[in-house]
Parts: sequence; C-alpha cells; structure tokens
Amino acid sequence: MGSGEDALCESMPFTFTAQKFVAEPAHHRTLPDATLTWNIVGTAPVSGTATWSMSSMGMFNTNWQWSASGDFSVNGTTLEAQGTPGETLTGSLVLELPADSVPKRHVFADTDTVDIDASLNMSLHVLQVHRANVSLIEPTPSNAEEALSLNVSEEHRFLLFLENPGNGVDTFELTAEVSTEDPEFTPEVTFTYYDPQKTLGSLATGIGTVDVFLSAEIPALTPFTLTFTWTSMGGEAIADQVSVLIQAAPSHEWQVNPVNLTSASGAPGELLTFAFNLTNLGNAPDALTLQPSLSVARFGGDNSIWSADAVQTSTISINGSVQVNFSITVPTNAWATTSVNVSLAHVANAYSIGQTHLGIDVEAVSGWKLNLTNADLEVDPVGENLTFQLVHTGNAYEQPYFAKAGAGWNITLPDDAGEVAPYSTTTFEVHVQPPEEAIAGEVGVLRIRITGNDTSGLVIEEIPVRVGASPEIVIDHRGEWNVNQEGGYPTAWVENKGNDIAMLTIDVDGLPEGWSTDQGTQLILAPGEVSGLPLNLIPAVDWNEQRFLLSINVNHPLLGAMAHSIEVKHSHVVFSQTPVIDAYVGSQQRVTYAVADQETVSFGGSLDTTSSPTTLEFLQPTSTGEYVVSFSGDTAAGNVSVYAVARQYPDATIDCTLMDSAFNDIGRVELTGTVATCDLSAGQNEELRAVLTLITSDGERINLDKDVFVVGAGGQETINVSVSGWDPAAGVFDVLLSGTDQFGRTLAHESTSVVARESGWNVGISSLTTDGDITIGIKRTGYELLTDAVCELNVVAEGGWQTTYIVDIAYAEYAPVIFIENPESIERDEKITATLGCSVPFDIDDNEEDDTKSSYYKAENILAVSSNEIGWVVGVAGLILAIAWLLGVIQAPKTSATSGAKKMRKPVDSPQTETQPTESTEPLVEEDDFNLQVEEIQPTEDIAEESVAVDDTQVDSTVEVIESIEVIEEDTTASGRLASLRDELGEGEGPAKEGSIEDRMKEFFGDGS
Repeated sequence: MGSGEDALCESMPFTFTAQKFVAEPAHHRTLPDATLTWNIVGTAPVSGTATWSMSSMGMFNTNWQWSASGDFSVNGTTLEAQGTPGETLTGSLVLELPADSVPKRHVFADTDTVDIDASLNMSLHVLQVHRANVSLIEPTPSNAEEALSLNVSEEHRFLLFLENPGNGVDTFELTAEVSTEDPEFTPEVTFTYYDPQKTLGSLATGIGTVDVFLSAEIPALTPFTLTFTWTSMGGEAIADQVSVLIQAAPSHEWQVNPVNLTSASGAPGELLTFAFNLTNLGNAPDALTLQPSLSVARFGGDNSIWSADAVQTSTISINGSVQVNFSITVPTNAWATTSVNVSLAHVANAYSIGQTHLGIDVEAVSGWKLNLTNADLEVDPVGENLTFQLVHTGNAYEQPYFAKAGAGWNITLPDDAGEVAPYSTTTFEVHVQPPEEAIAGEVGVLRIRITGNDTSGLVIEEIPVRVGASPEIVIDHRGEWNVNQEGGYPTAWVENKGNDIAMLTIDVDGLPEGWSTDQGTQLILAPGEVSGLPLNLIPAVDWNEQRFLLSINVNHPLLGAMAHSIEVKHSHVVFSQTPVIDAYVGSQQRVTYAVADQETVSFGGSLDTTSSPTTLEFLQPTSTGEYVVSFSGDTAAGNVSVYAVARQYPDATIDCTLMDSAFNDIGRVELTGTVATCDLSAGQNEELRAVLTLITSDGERINLDKDVFVVGAGGQETINVSVSGWDPAAGVFDVLLSGTDQFGRTLAHESTSVVARESGWNVGISSLTTDGDITIGIKRTGYELLTDAVCELNVVAEGGWQTTYIVDIAYAEYAPVIFIENPESIERDEKITATLGCSVPFDIDDNEEDDTKSSYYKAENILAVSSNEIGWVVGVAGLILAIAWLLGVIQAPKTSATSGAKKMRKPVDSPQTETQPTESTEPLVEEDDFNLQVEEIQPTEDIAEESVAVDDTQVDSTVEVIESIEVIEEDTTASGRLASLRDELGEGEGPAKEGSIEDRMKEFFGDGS
C-alpha cells in the first residue's frame, strides 16, 4: 500500500477451497426494501439431493420472503437441490427484503448432512437507512389558512408526533425556529424543550414537547411562522419539518394606578370619587372596563341599597394613558359604621385581567327636623302642652337635647329624651305659655334648638303657634238708667275680658208699651276693651215716671245670650251719649247731656267738670271707677253717674341718633348699611312696640330693612337702623327719623341735612391759552344730569384781576369755549388760574383734578408792555412825533367820517351766558396789523401748571357783556392826533379804533381820503 518511502508491504496468506456448490454472487450489500438473487451452481451428490437448513443458517427474519427456482426449491425450512448425481445443478435463490430490515451482516453457511462436500456459503450485508418524520399534534388552527393566535407573555405548549421511519435505531434532535416574510420584523419568541434528543428504534414513535413564549413586544395580529425540525443524528441532512402560522393575539395588559387613596369615608348622600390612571401595556389598541362588585357589611338595621356603575374607557393606543373616575354615592339612608368593599375587576375584551380593591366607610352625621303636618298649633291662652313629631335625619343612634333659642313666648322643654334610631321619629311635648296680653289669633314663633350627641347636627326650628280663642264677656252698670222725655243712656257697659274680638249684638227685654230703643245694636270689642252700651231709651208719652226693671241682653256668637237687669228711673238730667269713658289718664273727654224742658243746671261732685248747655268736659281721671256728678236746677236736683276706665301710658322711651357720615356719598353710590342707632326702653309693666319711619323733607319715604321692633316689659335694647340700595335724586334735603309706640305717641324725632349728589358726570377745563386774549376750553361728560345746575368759570390773575362767567353746560349743543378779550391789566408772566365749578349738589364731579388749570400770561405785542415801561415808550413816541411835525412830515388830515366805538359795561344779572364754541362771549376787536414789537424772551422750559389759591382781597367778580356801542367823532387837531396816538399805544382810556393799522396811520398823517 502506498508508494515510495511510504509504501507498506505486508504478506497475507489466502487459502482457496474448491466447493461443490457456489453462489454467485457470494455476498450482497444492499439497502432494505430490495429483492436479492443468488445464482447457485453445483454438482449433484451421489444421492442426487442436497439439503441445507435455512433456519440454522439464520435465513428466516421478520418479513423476509425466500423463494427458489431451477434445481433448487424451498421446502419449509430447508433449501433443497435435486438432480442427477454427478450432474451440474443450477438455480436461483431469491430474497425479498422488507423496508424495515434491520441493518446487519448475515452469513448463510451450511453443509449437507449426507455429502460433506456439499457445502453452501453466501452472505448478506443489510445497510441502515436514516429517515425522520414529524407532525404537529396540538395546538392546531381551526382553519388551515388562518394563523394560530397566541397570547403574549405566557407559555404555550406544543406537542409534536416524532417518528423514526428508518430501519434501525437512530438518535434524533428536535429544534424550532421563527421565520417571517418581512425582514425587518423579527418577533422575539422563546422556546423551551423537554428532552429535545431522542433515540428511537426502527419505525418507533415518540411525543415531543416544546413550550413557546411570545414576548409582549410582538405586535398583535402580525403573522409569522414557527418551524419545528426533527433531525436524524446518524444520517446526513436527514430531517423532517412541520410549520405552523401563528400571530400574537391582542394582549390585554393594563397598568391601573390609583391617583388618590383607595379608601374613603362619606356621609349619606355624598358622592365619592376615586381616580385612576390607566395605561395600555398591551400590544394592540384596547379598551378597559372597571367592573365593580360590592360587598356591604351593614350595621344595625341598615337596609340601604348600594349601587355603582362600571367605568369604561374608549379605545386607547399602545402605551397610551387615560384618567378615569369611578364614582359611588353613599345612600341617603345608610347607617354610620356600615362599610363597603368594592372590587373593581379589570375587564378587557371579556377577560378579567386583574382587580383593584376599594374600601368605603359611612360617616356619622347628625340631623333633626320637626314634622308639623298633623300638629295642633293652637295654644290655649292660659298655656297648653303641644306635642310635636321629631324626625331624626342622622344615621346613628342619638339622644336629642332641647333648648330655647332666643326671645319669645315662655316655653318648657323636656329635660331628658331617649335615644332615637337613625332615620326614625319620636314625639316630645312642649308647654307653651302665651303672653298674658296675647289676643286670639296672635301668632308667636317658638324657636327651639335641637342637638344630638354633639353640636354637628344642631338645628333651630321655628314653630309658628297661634293663640286660641277664650271668650269672656262681663256686663255691669252703676246707678240707674236715668230717662226723661229726651231719652237717656245708661251708665252700663260691657267689657271683653277674653282674648278675641267680640262681635256682640244688644237688645232689651221687658219694654213697656210705647217705649223704644235701638234693638239689635252691634258692638265690636277688642280684647280688654270696655264700651258703654249705646242704648238710648225713649219713654212713652204717658209714662208716669214710675220705676221698673229692664233686662239687657248681650248676645255673643260663642257664649250665647247674657242677660243683665237694670232699673229705669226718671231723672231731670240724662246723658245723650254713653257716660262710660275708656281713655288714657289726662286726656280731654266730653259727655253730652240733656235737661228736661231745657232748664239750666249746674254740676258738682268729685269729678272736676266744665259744663256748657249740652256738654260736660273733664280730664280723664287717674283711677277707674264710678264718679257721681251732682246737678241742681231751678226745679230739680239729683245725681248722675259717669264711669271712667283709666288707662296709663307705659313709661317707654326711644332715643335715636342719625349717623351723618353714612350720608357723605349718598347719590354717588347707593346707600346700604346702618344710618342710625336707637336705644329702646320699655315700661316696667308693658312691652314697647316701636315703629321707626325714615322720610325726607321732600316727602320720600325710605324703606328700612326692619321698621318694627318689640322690647319686652322692663327691657332695653339698642338697635341699628339700616337701609338697602337707597339712591335718591340729586338735591339738598333733610332726612327725618321718627319713632312711635303702639299708642301712636311720637317718642323720637331726629333730622339731619343731606346733600345727595350724582355720579357719572364730569366737567373740566380742557385748555387754557393766555397769549394776550384768554381762551378757556370746557369739556363735559354726562352733562345731561346738569339741567338744574349753575356752573361758574372763575378766572383769576395773581395781580388781582379776575372775572366770572356763567357757563351753559347742559343746554349748549357743543362743549363751550370761553373767550376773554385782552384784559390789558395783566403783567407779562403773571400766573392766571381758571377754575370751573357747579352749584350744590353738583359741586363734586367724577374728576376734580381737571376743574382747575393754570398758565402764564404772554403779551400779544410790544404795545402790551408793563406799566413800569410805559413811561419811556410814550416819551420816545412823543419825541418822534414832535420832530416829524416840525419837519412837516406830519400834516393835518382831512375830516373823516370814520367813527370809533366805545364799549359800555355793566354787571349782568342773568345766571347764564350761553357760549357757542365758535363764538366768544364778547365782540372781538381786530388786532393791529402794524405793531412796534420787541423780541419776547421765552422761558427755556415750559412752566408747569398748578392750582393757585384766590386771595380774599381780590376784586369782586363780575359777569360782563357788551351793552352798547356809542359812535363818537374823531378830533383832528394836533392835540387830538396826539391823543389818538396815545390810544394806539394803549396809554389812554379811549375807545378802540376800528380798521387796519395802515388805514389808521394814513388817517393820522392826513393821507386819508
């Protein structure tokens, strides 16, 4: 073997033996599932038959099929050859090898049992075939064309059928891989293998288990392929695969974070809200529902019904967040200490993926109220127990406590009451004692403070109660019923001692024939009122003046008829009206009487009376009772009785003080608040009912927030008198506060002077120019309110000059402009101040800063010089004119018809001078076109405007208008021309010249026509 130095030579002995039977080929090397043929040639033995045992040669294996032809045959387990002894035998032995033949080397050798030279020797080598087969058992898609959906973030177990279709024992390995059609999409999949390598015999099978885990990052519904490979480890590139199309199912993953606490407490009826931040951590847009389930741990007899609605989000994108609120209302009848556990299931696409627990406790609340639906609210005047139903609106067991709240009727409340269950009712009694003077139908308010175990449920209930009717009528008289032919009223009366208004009718029983009176007379008596019986008894004409008894019947609608007897007697003097007087002590009273035959009588007795022919006058006595009045005349004398009911005024006082400062801004702003304080004092035996009235001197009544005040007997109280939203019209008036008691007495009367101003308007000075003439611009807003105002403009110079103008603010079509002709008496740089103001009540506007403006006077030309410079100016001018005259330059002018104007001034009485913006208040005098001017030195900086106080010593202001213009002739003499020149220079007091300066100079020098 090899060559050269590497050659290896070795001797190997071979032995060649001649055989009687030879197979061709002697050896087969083959794969399973094949048909093999051995051609056998041999010489027949002496016996003519040769046999070989196929079983002993190991020729019978599973599914092997042997057959022979020619001189050979298979007889059972024996291979036989027959022929003529010594002749050649030929034939074929055929083997059909199955596919699962085990790979092995087989040697088939045997010798005939008779002829030892008849040996058969052949061999077979079955080669091994490596095969693999795999299939998916589960999971499998319902439709082969659809992808299998798997949830992300969880294990999915795949079971595979594994098979060794080869003809020998083989070792296999199971693997898996992921593939996609999109190269940019690489899903993250994790495989977990259980016994990935298996050794299987020929045609043996097994189960492969692989857990597949899809990452949460895999987008949902994006298909990709899983391929499982079953690889033979013995063969080369021998493997089988099975693939399945899968996709990540939408993963319902949410992060639920409470924003606030997950436990809370609430009162009945309170809405509790729990906020959550929800984040979609899944791989697809999704929606989440928070589905509540409630578990109520009730306390006591709590039968409240709890409910809550689920909260559902809209579809939220991947990694998107949303805040939702879960709300639950505590039932209005929930008891304290009842608790509720709320489980919020996180439900996505019908899958419950988690839950959140909430805890709710019911807070204790306290509350009480009265149910007066069927309560009897009428109180007996002497006092009575009233029963009220108390409703407990709290949600815990509590014991009510009662107390009187504030002033009012006397009441007695229960000291102890039992515990009341939540939302239940109980009753309690209150003894109510109305005031002694309370009348039937009078309404009082009982104010009862009700609390529970603490003051959290404190409530003050106001119960209106009414005094019931308790009628009582008393009939009485004094003396007899004195009657004569004029008639007569008895000293009899009826007194209403009840507490209601008594409506009575009166009639008389037992009248003799021919007698008459007013039957059925009606009386209406207030409680406590005493009234004389208004019965005038007219006797019969033939009455013999004998005494007799009559019965007076007083009929009451509830008490019925009440009879009272009185004796009728003849008297010379009788009363023409009831002699029963119910009045206050010291008041002037009068009673009319009649005398038989109109005789003159005189009166005396304990009652100090003043009489006239038909009237007795007296002051109401200080005590109640009968007062006997004696009379005497020429023919008769006797007594009559007057019954007086003396009423005493209580000793009450009302002392009020108006607050002047409260009215400072009245009119400009609405007046709301306290305007006065009053001290109220009641008498010792009677309460004070004070009525306060606030009016203006113009007759306007001002509504008070409260105008009736009651102070108990012997009590004192200080009260505030307040108004709301009073906004009177502008004006000056008095405010009058008066206080009266229940008897009509005026116990307080205070007044103060008030100036009501207006807001929403303003007048001011918009501009001030003082270049020779003075011009003042006026500005105004809201001036429609100033129709009754008088506004004045006062202009004052520091040197003492001043003037005043009445400015029409309200009626002028445009804002006025005041023009003042050069006063000619103001020094240069003299400060001038203009002030605009209106009369009260329009003396204060919205902006007082623009009511004054100042400037410095500027001369309009050199002629307008100061008084200390006028001397040398006139001197120089006179010298020039004298030289010109002597040189003949100036000649005497001809007589001219030109006339001058002289202004006459006088004070104006009119309160207003209408000023138009394009007109001045005085005629304008045309300025000279020709002036001897000197350069005026201007200040380098503007002089600031400031307010200047007016000196009290200044000249009185005057209002000036042009009265008339007088035409005068001009003097053409030399002295006249000099005087005219002085006038031109402003030195004289003559009238101002008309025409231009050129015309006047020509006229002066005689060149005029």
